[in-house]
Amino acid sequence: MTISFDEALPRLTIAYHDGVLVPFIGSGMSLRKCVTWKEMLAKLTDQLGPRPDHGDPDPYLQADLLVANIEPQPVEDRATVVRKAIYGCQPTGKNAPQSDALAKTYWPLVISTNYDDVYRRSVVNGSKPEVLGRSRADCHRVLASLDACLDPVLWAIQGYVGGPCGFDDCVPEERRRELVDDLVLGHAQYQRAIHDSAHFRRAFAEVYRRRSLSLRARSAPALRLCQAGRDDQRHNRLP
Repeated sequence: MTISFDEALPRLTIAYHDGVLVPFIGSGMSLRKCVTWKEMLAKLTDQLGPRPDHGDPDPYLQADLLVANIEPQPVEDRATVVRKAIYGCQPTGKNAPQSDALAKTYWPLVISTNYDDVYRRSVVNGSKPEVLGRSRADCHRVLASLDACLDPVLWAIQGYVGGPCGFDDCVPEERRRELVDDLVLGHAQYQRAIHDSAHFRRAFAEVYRRRSLSLRARSAPALRLCQAGRDDQRHNRLP
């Protein structure tokens, strides 16, 4: 059942004050600063190929072909090609206004399917969120944040490459490698990420169970993960 914003607002306000509201952001939250997913695929194709023989390729097939070219590259090279593809021609200047608006409110946890640092750059009051990925240690830290007053967390569940010029100095080298290794660009990678990593699937299902996820500028991966969370709750089939 679809409800209007006016109907949803009181529920969102109550959930926020109860400490259970979590924004789940997708590519739309970074628009004006970053390109769309399909535009990113086109830019990656310009850098790496393969180019389609005729017409517009199926974007999911094209993404899987690009993954085959990107995965064998060293970590820093992978980060560089994705960084070049997601940021616009003019990476400097104003940030995405929708991201700035979201960041005006304090959020202990934000979940993101984006690779960029647009939301993190929007946070100007208080501590910058710590960027966590899908590693076992990061998933444990996300779960710990549900019960303790820790620094705010940006859970980048599809990888993270930092800003147009790279990572912040505060991101350790080893953490950078882990976040780049987490990059999910194609459908086959997505399937491996949510089905082969039992610790990540358990962590996401627990967050889904204990928090109210508010999809902002939602993406297809975000919707599929939420469906997976519902399925795991319904059938109790977590590993």
